[in-house]
Amino acid sequence: MSLHGVLAPRGNRVRKGEDQRFAAVLFLDIDGVLHPVNAEEDEFFGGPQMEQLHRIVEASGAQVVLSSTWRLSPVHMRQATERLEAVSMLLKPQGETPNLQRHGRAAEIRAWLDDHPCERWVAIDDLPLDEAFARSLPRCPMSNSFLLEWLNSCFAY
Repeated sequence: MSLHGVLAPRGNRVRKGEDQRFAAVLFLDIDGVLHPVNAEEDEFFGGPQMEQLHRIVEASGAQVVLSSTWRLSPVHMRQATERLEAVSMLLKPQGETPNLQRHGRAAEIRAWLDDHPCERWVAIDDLPLDEAFARSLPRCPMSNSFLLEWLNSCFAY
């Protein structure tokens, strides 16, 4: 699946402070997307994956919203924010989904969208979310060896 047509064109970036609407949002999981689930700390936030993420956010104008469990720990949240910002301020998370543990990630994304009107969005996750999101959710492969190829195909314009 391509994100073309899912995320807004670059010129449509809407800053959170300017309007309570977001033109485009990219819900980002971290483990299994930016590095393997069982990665050692020195493997976190892989270079090629971060470059691809930056390319997509820059081209689409999407705002990054963390949906990863990393958002639940202040230490991990700080580390994620620092690593994303080190690549580009465009990758700085503009928010995070609420913690609705018993209801799952799809419900957390829905809750965020209910509170933050958004023209277009996509969620990048290594695990399936639910059938209701099937049309707009590219699923990241579990095998890291195919991750870069998958990112290229998902984000082709």
